[in-house]
Amino acid sequence: MKIKQNSAWSKDETFQYLDKTIIPIRVSCIDTDGHPIICSVWFIHLDGILWSASHKGVHIIKALANATKVAFEVANNKYPCHRVRG
Repeated sequence: MKIKQNSAWSKDETFQYLDKTIIPIRVSCIDTDGHPIICSVWFIHLDGILWSASHKGVHIIKALANATKVAFEVANNKYPCHRVRG
C-alpha cells in the first residue's frame, strides 16, 4: 500500500489504524451501466493489503471485477473522525 507524501499519518500509523479498526470498509466503482455503486463489506488488513470476502455471485463482486477504477474508505462515524481512503 502506498501512502501519499502529504498524508496526516505515516505508513505505520495508517497500518496501526487499519489493524485495530473493526468497522466495514466502503468500496465503490462505476457499474457497467455507468452508475456509481457503493457497498460496505467487512475487511482485514494483512501486511499492507486489505482483504475482504463475499459470495461469488453478488453484484458488487461482479462490478468490482469489471471496474477499471475502484475507491475505498475505512472511516469511523464519531468525533474525532479518522479515515483511510484510497
